[in-house]
Amino acid sequence: MCGNLGLAGDWGPTRQLLRRLGAMTVPGGVLIGDSVDPDDPDDLEYQERNRRAGFHRGRVRLRLHYGELVTPWWTLLNLPPADVEALVDGTGWRLQEHLTEGDDHLVVLSRQS
Repeated sequence: MCGNLGLAGDWGPTRQLLRRLGAMTVPGGVLIGDSVDPDDPDDLEYQERNRRAGFHRGRVRLRLHYGELVTPWWTLLNLPPADVEALVDGTGWRLQEHLTEGDDHLVVLSRQS
């Protein structure tokens, strides 16, 4: 799912998006998301720059290239597994299941009543 849990780009906007999605979802509704753990030792300098700039350490700026085509830059939040519960807390969602495989992890959130 290509990191869809962090499509809003950073910690605050992702929590805001979860609250908005929760407002549109019936109690017991399910949201499935995935992310990639950003805690790669090769990326420590990048993570530290994010912290100094006031961003979550897993915030990345991306753009896609395909032949001559190039997308505009966009922001994605790669979330460490240990941060998921704090991200979801207070948004109206409950962490129902969390599956981790290597750097990738999938979450199943259920809408609280």
